[in-house]
Amino acid sequence: MKSVGILLFIVGIGNFVYQGILTLRKLRKEANEVRTTHRFCCTACGEKYELSTVETKEKIKWSIHIRKETLNTQKSLYKFICPICGEKNFQERLYDLNITKLKGRIRYQGTEFQLRELVLFFLKGVLPLLLVRYLLRFLI
Repeated sequence: MKSVGILLFIVGIGNFVYQGILTLRKLRKEANEVRTTHRFCCTACGEKYELSTVETKEKIKWSIHIRKETLNTQKSLYKFICPICGEKNFQERLYDLNITKLKGRIRYQGTEFQLRELVLFFLKGVLPLLLVRYLLRFLI
């Protein structure tokens, strides 16, 4: 009975690693896709605009990056030239979901696609591993 439990646990870990690799590949593919747009807001003029993946990579590559995190908020700022006002100033990266909960202990900045993929990873990778763990308690 113990060897069956060990085999189930090894299969669960293998599934966890496999699902993790698949999720990372999907997230990287989506982030590097040409049709993906990234939203920014200029701190100087307050205008919101979108940049393609190629433009975003060019502007962010050597720019200054500041992450402001407080208990209730979080921001990602990059310093480059605003395409609307033409000034070199900090541009705030706007995310679809910007969540800070439990006094800053839980933080999430990302798109809806990323959140959907992380939920699927939890359901397909983490949850089976937890179920195998609890199943092993009853078997052994």
